[in-house]
Amino acid sequence: MPPILHFSKQKSGWLTFNGLCALADVRHAWFEDGGKVIKNLRILLSILDTETVSAKWLRERVTSGDMREADKNYAPEVWRKVIKGKIERRQVWASKVRSKQQQVPVANSEDENILSEVAALSPAEFEAFTVALIEKLPDIVAGLEHRITRTRRTGDHGIDFFGMFKMPYPIDYQIEFLGEAKRYKTPITPDQVSRLVARLGRGQYGLYFATSWYSEQTQREIESDRYPVRLFSGQDIVNILRAGDCVADGRLRTDWMQLALAEVDVHFADGLRPTSLW
Repeated sequence: MPPILHFSKQKSGWLTFNGLCALADVRHAWFEDGGKVIKNLRILLSILDTETVSAKWLRERVTSGDMREADKNYAPEVWRKVIKGKIERRQVWASKVRSKQQQVPVANSEDENILSEVAALSPAEFEAFTVALIEKLPDIVAGLEHRITRTRRTGDHGIDFFGMFKMPYPIDYQIEFLGEAKRYKTPITPDQVSRLVARLGRGQYGLYFATSWYSEQTQREIESDRYPVRLFSGQDIVNILRAGDCVADGRLRTDWMQLALAEVDVHFADGLRPTSLW
């Protein structure tokens, strides 16, 4: 199995290195290409726990004629473990405060155009859109189950949706969550997130979706106080859309958006703490 270097193209001439990856799984999937639906393959990758890759290692794999020897002498330790059957994934829970540039698409990029379509939705449409986006997560995360409910526009107690994630066997654990979805063009400040934090009950997690970005102070307060809240920025939204196959030819898929907004005026609950959904 060859090592895989994963990059994202932000705009012409600009690439972001996302990490050294190992092949985790290959599945059949349906995609849209130029308006035509075709059967293809979806490749699942595990990002390994290393921030750098030696160019000498890559050159030696090509020129030495002995890839095993090149791996032995120059490969990162995490790759040598992959060869032996052990995958050490990147520590996603590690402390990290993201800059604005890491949270929003590059100017004049395709990702920025996609996010502009999302930002053009009305507040009610964006709430329905966010629920539909979360509905795509089981297509991205193998084995994940979930249920989600939107709240009504008035009397929602500061909550736009709630639900549960169920981790796959053998973990088989339920995670109850509450969430907010906000269309903003300015940075999200601590006081804006505090309403969601105040609504969290024991054992509940918060999901905050915004079309903009989070200030450094907001991120540090969430981290230092160990609040169980996941902050999704504009770039995160675009990344989920791409991973969930909701984008075609650089735009949001019309068929998916129609389904996402079909029940924009339908609400099912008042935002009070939900009981078990299973």
